[in-house]
This record gives sequence, structure tokens and C-alpha cells, in this order.
Amino acid sequence: MTNPQPPVTFKGNIIIADDHLIDLQLLTRLLLKQGYQVRPVQDGGTAVTAAQMDPPDLMLIDVAMPKLSGYDVCVQLKADLRTCNVPIIFLSASNEAFDKLKAFSHGGVDYITKPFQSKEVLARVEMHLAHRRAQQELEEKNRQLEHEIAKRAEAEALLQTANAVLEQRVETRTAELMRANSILRQEIDERIQVEQTLSTTVKRFQSLIEYSADIVAILDKKGYFRYVSPSARRILGYSSADLVGQRIFDLVHRDDNSDLVRTLTAGLHELNATARLSFRFPHYAGGWRVLGGTARNMLDEPTIGGLLLNLHEITVPQHVQQSTTAL
Repeated sequence: MTNPQPPVTFKGNIIIADDHLIDLQLLTRLLLKQGYQVRPVQDGGTAVTAAQMDPPDLMLIDVAMPKLSGYDVCVQLKADLRTCNVPIIFLSASNEAFDKLKAFSHGGVDYITKPFQSKEVLARVEMHLAHRRAQQELEEKNRQLEHEIAKRAEAEALLQTANAVLEQRVETRTAELMRANSILRQEIDERIQVEQTLSTTVKRFQSLIEYSADIVAILDKKGYFRYVSPSARRILGYSSADLVGQRIFDLVHRDDNSDLVRTLTAGLHELNATARLSFRFPHYAGGWRVLGGTARNMLDEPTIGGLLLNLHEITVPQHVQQSTTAL
């Protein structure tokens, strides 16, 4: 005789609406793995029907869906008493025109841009589910409070002496709700402060990269440039757009190619492994520049996802430079 399995407890019921199947599957797997109950749909009409039949705790809705856009879905849900309080997070690709003011004015509580960052998705989902749970708890406490006030009114008609006791209970409940509200507001303020600090840090880092004297670049595992800092124009004459999408092995001097291939493919097997580089790279105006620096394996780092290069120009004797230019 087998022992009965304990019931599965989900952390929250979430509807995801996205007509891009890959994004839909990615979010579904991510949230299921974290213990959420997920209902994926691929169009706005199905999302509205599913929410009205069984209102979820949270909805993730893609803005740019055909027929019924994310904004239209939000308007319909907010107009329905069954779903008007369901928090909605909009999904938008980073290359799409996305009106944040319009999203919030239509009733959205937040937005997430594609491609998704797992930590950001989970943090925002949990934050709004926590806020929703707190809101539901407050609503339940308010209903309890109203019920107790009604009982007090009935008791006043029957027994005037019970009035003082009932009033004290109301005051106690009200104080508890005020404290809960105060704690909730403090948590929200702290989260806003953390987000502002994070935004400032990101902007500071971007400024450091943009104004760095060295070239900072990211290569994918095949050697294609995915990012090149603006300092490449000062050192090599190329804009970032000139180099992104180019393969580094197709550009370096032929006599340096084999060493560079060996260094980047054989010397960087482990995460965070670092190797020193030195090779000749063509200048936009002609001739060659000798570059030196380091390469670091950050292929498994979600925010980088490639080989991180830090390069600077190496000053060489005039006769060597002339010989190199002749090649």
C-alpha cells in the first residue's frame, strides 16, 4: 500500500500571454521551476477568457500581440470586476517602441524587457505577488473589520455595556492595519531605493566604459564582435558599428592569427580564466596597429556571455612600425 503524496502547494497562479513561442516557453519553464502555477497562452483573447474564468494572482502580457494587443487585454481586464485587481506586468522587446506612460495609464504595474534576465523576472514577479498578497490580506482584514463593526452595532442595540469592549477591539484592529500599511510602504520605498541605486550604478559603469582610454570588447565563442567600446575610433579609426558582427580572426594580421586562435580557443576553457594578448590589427586609414591586453572567459556570465577583451595600443619602434605597415 503506497503512502498518499502530500498536495502540491504553488507559490502563485500566473497567466503568461505571448505570441512568441520561444519567449513563452522560456518564461513558463523558469516560473514552473520556481514553484509557480503557470497558464501559458499565445493570444490576447485567450488570455482574457482564461483570466475571467479563473482569475490569476499575476499576469505577464506581451505588448505587441496581433489582433488584441497587451494594452487592449489590460483595458478589458481592468473593466471586469472579476479581474480588475489582478496585477499586470507588460513584456516588451528592447527594440520595440514601448510607451511606458501608456502602459501604466492602462493599468500595468510594471514592465520587463526582452531578452529576459532570469533574476530580474523572478525578482519582479515575487515583488508584485508579495504586494498582491499583502493587498489581499489588507482587504480580508478590512472585511473582518467591517464584519466586527456590524456585530458591534447589533450588540449596541442589545447591550449598551458591550460598547466599550467592541470599540477597543476596533481600535486595536485599526492600529494593526496602520502598522501593516506602514511596514508595506517602507518595503516599497526600500525597493524603489534599491532600483534607483542599481540604475545609477549601471549608468556609471556605462560611462566608465564609454570614456575609457582602452578598447573594451566582447567576443562570442566563435570570435565575432558582439560589443566594442567607443574608444576603438580613437585607437583604430573604426566606429563600434564597423566592428560589431565582424570576426576577429578575419581581421588580425595573418602572422598573428594562429597564435590568437590558439590563445582564445585553447587557453580559456575555464570560467574567469585570463590570457594575455598581443597582435596586429588593421587601422581604418591603412596600416597596422599593435594591440596588447587581456582576454577573460566570461561565457557563462549572464550579463557578459562572451570573451571580455581589454586592449590598448602598444608603442613600437619606428622601423618596426614601418616594416609592419609594409606588410
